[in-house]
Amino acid sequence: MKYSPGTIAKAIMAFVTAFGGAAATSVPHDPIGWAGCIGAGFVAFAAVFATPNRTDIPAPADAAITAINATIEQAITAQADVQRVAEAVTSAVSGTPVGPVVAAAGDVVEQVIRAAAR
Repeated sequence: MKYSPGTIAKAIMAFVTAFGGAAATSVPHDPIGWAGCIGAGFVAFAAVFATPNRTDIPAPADAAITAINATIEQAITAQADVQRVAEAVTSAVSGTPVGPVVAAAGDVVEQVIRAAAR
């Protein structure tokens, strides 16, 4: 459905408001005056449908919340990475084998850790 029930309700209220405003301000209530009131109501009704609500664009608050959540997730991941590096350096300095970190990185990492321990 292209138009939501909310959009249709707003269009009806726009018609009623414009019709009522035009009827209240037109003093001689002759057939031409009533036609003008109905015309004002239809213009307001159509104006609502000319710019329907878009549902495919998230609200600015939703975008901000998504960005904040992504930043928090990145901070948690970075904190875990720092913790792993700190544990590896502590393990190397204390003399216990680093295990998979040294095996994966090879001799270069082992030499760097030994140099840092001195």
